[in-house]
Amino acid sequence: MIFGIDYDGTFSRDPVGFGLVVGVLRSRGHVCICVTGRSDEGQWGAEVKRGIAGLMPIVFAAGRWKAGAAERAGYKVDVWIDDMPEGIRELRAEFAEVKRLRESEA
Repeated sequence: MIFGIDYDGTFSRDPVGFGLVVGVLRSRGHVCICVTGRSDEGQWGAEVKRGIAGLMPIVFAAGRWKAGAAERAGYKVDVWIDDMPEGIRELRAEFAEVKRLRESEA
């Protein structure tokens, strides 16, 4: 399986813990990639590169849908780990309606 792991608010909240998770997943034959909404430019990209420190490949979505950016980089992510999943891909209309109804009930 391919695991897509967000950086901000996810990996960055516990880099040591996520480093261990990535190590276990890789030891079991899985692929892990960091997929961030940031761009690769300047300090924004440099901070992610320092944080990941070669642990896994990084895909910079640069404000676009993360799923599309990962696919353009050659990865079809099976499992996403992200604190803001709404940035992964555009919701299909029927899912967006269910989400809207659930939020209105809360």
